Amino acid sequence: MARKGGRETAFGGVLDSVVDRYVDFLVLLGMVWGGLAEAFGVSGLVWGGAAMLGSLMVSYVRARGEAAGAGRMEEGLAERGERLLLLGIGSILGLTGYAVALVAILSHLTVLQRMVLARRRLASWRASPPAP
Repeated sequence: MARKGGRETAFGGVLDSVVDRYVDFLVLLGMVWGGLAEAFGVSGLVWGGAAMLGSLMVSYVRARGEAAGAGRMEEGLAERGERLLLLGIGSILGLTGYAVALVAILSHLTVLQRMVLARRRLASWRASPPAP
């Protein structure tokens, strides 16, 4: 809303990111707590934990890469919107556990994608580091 109204602030961006992480965590926690995250014969606690960790790491790698000078890092298979969409569709279809498992797998693949991207973009920095 602030962005659309032209009243965006740096702190607002930080607040938005923090609230997003809490929402990601709470959605997945609810699915695990409700016993809905089991899939492929693997405990929902395992899939839910992997999905939570992957979701947090996607955001962390983006923030860390951007802070290191890799530029905007919005690439990846499973950004926040895609993860929530998968969880929503899986829940509607009664396939919540499989959706959580897919989010777990895709989020870690996204972390890997962003790590490769950051490495590629920051490799030129190693060749010519900034002056102290």
